[in-house]
Amino acid sequence: MSFSRRARVLGSSLELAEAIYPTPLVRLPKLSMSEPCINLWAKLEFYNPFSRSIKDRAAISMLTNAIRRTGASRFYEATSGNLGVALAALAAAHGVRFRAYVPRTASASAVNLMRLMGAEVVVHRSEGVDDELVETARRDADADGAVFLDQYHNEDNPRGQEALVAELRDQLAEAGVEPVAVVAGTGSLGHMTALGRLRDEMGFALVAARPAEGERIPGLRRDWKRRMIADEVIEVTLEESIEAAVAVARMEGLPIGVSSGATVAAARKASRTIGQGDYVMIFPDDAVKYLDIYGRYIAEHESAPQLVGK
Repeated sequence: MSFSRRARVLGSSLELAEAIYPTPLVRLPKLSMSEPCINLWAKLEFYNPFSRSIKDRAAISMLTNAIRRTGASRFYEATSGNLGVALAALAAAHGVRFRAYVPRTASASAVNLMRLMGAEVVVHRSEGVDDELVETARRDADADGAVFLDQYHNEDNPRGQEALVAELRDQLAEAGVEPVAVVAGTGSLGHMTALGRLRDEMGFALVAARPAEGERIPGLRRDWKRRMIADEVIEVTLEESIEAAVAVARMEGLPIGVSSGATVAAARKASRTIGQGDYVMIFPDDAVKYLDIYGRYIAEHESAPQLVGK
């Protein structure tokens, strides 16, 4: 059965993986007005369909190529959330099995989404996706005859981000924008690696937002498994990230995730040394998986809702 992709009528959910449409690039005028001399833009990666996050791109590339190369029916991965959700969705669509190894700090929302789509979830005692968690997933995959996808060393991860780079290049050209900086978070560094090639073409500063010492920001790492290619690494706290995300929600009407807030906080800090101009931030996901974090923040800083009626 043939449908029109132009009208976004597709014959199956797998066609969403084959026909990814550009995620929006949006100027943030009200937020820009609060930051002297800089113009802020955001690439909204929560428009990706499976996990509502940038991790769809890596998951599609890694799982599709692994199935094609190996013909396997069982796949394991260590993940803190979004990649696991994307892989669970794609595994369901492909009719294969997926097991996610998550740290005990993984959000309940992400874990429940993985389980909703039929994934097996193993919760590890780790505080984050550390070497012990990764090696546990790798060892179990070897023992069970499964394929360990290995996001931190799998070159299909950054290859999956090439579409993001092509989209951003075209969008910047259409908007007539020549950014002085592009800001992205330090996760698996898949999209950071791909953005490095665009940096080499366009000459902007590539800025990495990473958690400050002792801080845990969902989706971001202080250390990394790939070579860091950013021109500047900016450290941000969890509170700075939440405050920035709340500002975006209330000024622009965009409910973004905590790591997206981290890129806003990093852009503000980077502007002190880079100077005026256009800043593009990569917003990895939206607020849905972090409502517990935002709920606690609002409860601590604002009055409770007024109770009315009988």
